[in-house]
This record gives sequence, C-alpha cells and structure tokens, in this order.
Amino acid sequence: VSVQTNKGAASALAVHVSDDEELMAVAQLFMRKNSVMSNWYLESLDINPNFSDLLEKKDRTYFFRFDPAPNDPAAPPPLAADLVWVWPVLLGLAALWGVTSILSKSHSKYAKP
Repeated sequence: VSVQTNKGAASALAVHVSDDEELMAVAQLFMRKNSVMSNWYLESLDINPNFSDLLEKKDRTYFFRFDPAPNDPAAPPPLAADLVWVWPVLLGLAALWGVTSILSKSHSKYAKP
C-alpha cells in the first residue's frame, strides 16, 4: 500500500494485527484515545469491550499496522494537499443556512393563520 503523511509518501505492507500482546497494546491505545468509538466498534462486531472477549474473538477485528516495504517500488508522488477551498465553501453554506433560517422565521411570523 501507499501511505501518505505530512512528510511525503511511502510504500508499506499492511499487516493484520493478530498477536495477542500487540492486539492488547493497540486496543489499549484506542480505548485511551476514544473509548466511546472503541466500544462502539467492538460492540458492532459482537465483542464485549473487555480484553478477554477481545482475545477470544480477535479474528473479527480489523486492526492493521503498516510495516515499511523496502523491496517494493518507490511510492507514487504525494497528492497535492490543496484544500484551501473547503473553508470558504463551509462558511458560505453556514451563511446561507443562517439567512434562510432568519427569513423562514420572519416569514412564518407574518403568515396568516
């Protein structure tokens, strides 16, 4: 696979995390970072959010790590990260929503019953 970070693109091998010790380390990391989403993910796979059930049903999980792939051809050039247009679009949509909300309230205020 190709992985793109803020430092550029790199070739890597996506490896399914199946070792018990490594799986526990990954699960603990995700639980620390966002326990709500981690619990939701595990429950969606019919896994109770505890380590014993996770180890028992680890074949249902989709945790991957990216190992460097030194023998693969060079990664493709990084994609241009030109998302400058996103903020003006979001601000424009928010302004449009605000204006339509105000107009609909003022229109309903003067509507005849």
